[in-house]
Amino acid sequence: MSFEFGIKMRSHSPTLATARRRIAAFVAPLLLLVLMPGCADWDMPELSAEPPIPDQTSRIYGADGSTIASLHAVENREVVAITEMAQAARESVIAIEDPSFFDHDGVDYKAIGRALVRNVEAGEPTQGGSTITQQYVKNTLVGSERTYERKLREAGYAMQIERSYSKEKILELYMNTVYFGRGAYGIQAAASLYFNKNASELNLGEAALLAGMIQSPANWDPYADLEGCLRRRERVFDQLIRTSKYSKADIETARALGVIMAPFSDLDRFRAPYFVDFIRQWILNDSYFGDTPSQRADLLYKGGLRIETTLDPAVQTYAENAINRVLNKPNDPYAALVAIDSRSGALRAIVGGRDYFSSDDPKAKFNMATQAKRQPGSSFKPVVLATALSNGITGDKVYRGGARIAIPIPGGEIWDVKNFDEHGYGSMDVRTATTFSVNVVYAQMMRELGPTRVVTTAHKMGIRSDIRAVYAVGLGSEEVTPLEMASAFQTLANAGKHIEPYAVTRITNAKGEVIYEVDSKPEQALDPAVAAEATDILQDVMKQGTGVDARIGRPAAGKTGTSEHNADAWFVGYTPDLVASVWIGFPEGNVPMVPPRTRETVLGGTWPAAIWQQFMAESLADVPVSDFEDASGPLPLSGIEPLPDFTGRPVSEADGYLTGLGYKVVKKYEYNSDWPPDRIMRQDPQPGTQVRLGGTVTLWVTSLEGKPVQVPNLLGLTANDAATALDLAGFKGKKRTQAEPSAADARRHGGMVWKQQPAADSLATPGSTIEYWVNPEAPPNAEPTHQPGGSEIDRN
Repeated sequence: MSFEFGIKMRSHSPTLATARRRIAAFVAPLLLLVLMPGCADWDMPELSAEPPIPDQTSRIYGADGSTIASLHAVENREVVAITEMAQAARESVIAIEDPSFFDHDGVDYKAIGRALVRNVEAGEPTQGGSTITQQYVKNTLVGSERTYERKLREAGYAMQIERSYSKEKILELYMNTVYFGRGAYGIQAAASLYFNKNASELNLGEAALLAGMIQSPANWDPYADLEGCLRRRERVFDQLIRTSKYSKADIETARALGVIMAPFSDLDRFRAPYFVDFIRQWILNDSYFGDTPSQRADLLYKGGLRIETTLDPAVQTYAENAINRVLNKPNDPYAALVAIDSRSGALRAIVGGRDYFSSDDPKAKFNMATQAKRQPGSSFKPVVLATALSNGITGDKVYRGGARIAIPIPGGEIWDVKNFDEHGYGSMDVRTATTFSVNVVYAQMMRELGPTRVVTTAHKMGIRSDIRAVYAVGLGSEEVTPLEMASAFQTLANAGKHIEPYAVTRITNAKGEVIYEVDSKPEQALDPAVAAEATDILQDVMKQGTGVDARIGRPAAGKTGTSEHNADAWFVGYTPDLVASVWIGFPEGNVPMVPPRTRETVLGGTWPAAIWQQFMAESLADVPVSDFEDASGPLPLSGIEPLPDFTGRPVSEADGYLTGLGYKVVKKYEYNSDWPPDRIMRQDPQPGTQVRLGGTVTLWVTSLEGKPVQVPNLLGLTANDAATALDLAGFKGKKRTQAEPSAADARRHGGMVWKQQPAADSLATPGSTIEYWVNPEAPPNAEPTHQPGGSEIDRN
């Protein structure tokens, strides 16, 4: 019997697929209900008095084969008797994991029935109703393979265990093997790790917190999210009250005591802790390594994995030393550094904070290199530069200068941009503006390019954060990580080919089977000529611009960056061999790095450049000097794109798309009752037309307002009466004083309307302008004029 637990059915019909999932969700627990009562009579191996606990420690290795870290599993376990476990701990675990523990024979049929109902309601298997005994069997005997055979064997063994051992012994076995996160297996290891006490000393509040972690220790980690763990603890408290183990008063007393966590400390210190942490978080959060957090934790901490990485231990040491030499005072800000091989995308070093193992620093475990998103400031300008070079803007194009500039942007807003320290410059080209980081020029480039193009380029180059397409993105307003910045610059260093950064090359399990192998494939994100020209310009930043303090005596390119109020400072640069991103700031964020908070005003060209210079000089000391690829190739003939067909689409969608690409948009509204309002009826230029960067696109948009009405007859009215008639009809008027062609008629109709456009009784849109022509007034002392036929015209 080896059919799969969870029926796999292929269907192209969503309705049929949903029905089949509901059937599978119903069948799974129902079949178990039918078969489980007989499982105890199956012919299965006899259980030993104490089932063995496997020793499967995972180890991480550097690129040179040296051991970087051991991720402990069974080593971090101390078996204790049930009598050495606090009563509160035993009752809390039972209350949240198996309230009917003392009533069933190893399988809780009522729980399976409840799971049946919930699975059918959910339309897929979501609960299995496992008891503590079954969980123990899964953890130590049969594993977690999702098959009916495994589930039935689990039930059979559970019933055997129930016949063989007392409930107290089963609970003891379970509480000595269950995982509590952070490598702690068993209640004693957990009590020691999280509260620095023995399991027998746990109070009700501590015991309930630990019990709440069992279901998903990776998600409920009190060192990473204490508030989340306390919310989970409330569920345990509710169960304790429901099972009558404690009163509401007892629970209130437990809450009042609060929770005092022990300072976190791994069992031992290891090298490159932030690099190791990056790998650990990757495995614990990637479904490739298991469907659930507990499965992934089991694999990592109990699976005996051999994890082969790209870490260069020497380069890692150079990174740590460079930071420690520059930031050598206790009150200095923090630094993060990420180093990537320019050609392969392999991560060579990661520093994500000051001291990963510090028990005094609440931010010690937060990886500033891979988790902290901060404003990159002007270090983001190379993304704008690459976008410009890809769209027909060359390095020698000249823009107006000045200390600041006010740029109108879509929506009627004014984008006010100033240079650093409001330094004024004359007109300058893109190359010079990049060298000296001139915001006024880059703001004009952003207006010309549009933010959508820049964000698209950023994603191609390796920025994975969901940055907004706003104009200020070009000056580094959107937050990214140091890892992302290093990844983006790797694209420039590698002739426009982007390779997603990776830290692990291969993973094998305890049996020596390969379960993961990296498959890194480069993508041509930028035209090689664009990458080469950008690199050529960025070399000037280090030769004579804001990055001169980062020079290392060999070809290198880079960019400084300083965020608003000096809260973040960056230097990101590269050679043909290595890319490094350096960030400096305070973990809490938005802390200006100016005296007296810091020893000096921190800019991208100060401490970050100094760290980058020392790190790169040491890391490349034994690497032969090489030059970048020649930048003489022709740039792509871009900046012209075919217009999409916007007919029928919402005007907001088209407007956002076009303005985001730097086009000017003119909207003309027309009444149309056949379409919904604010839809595009036609456009100019036509769909498919090639439109240059910054060109104008006119959109005719539907409106339910302004239904055409009849134009009033103004002929023979005085100017004042005509204006009143137009106002009442909802039109604007434009008066022209001009005599009609016949002089006699002009005198006879002095001061009266003799012509109008549009004509009387024609249809026009309310609010539109009606022109009318009025004869000059006749002189007040003029004599009546007798026309042929003897009629007399009164003077008006």
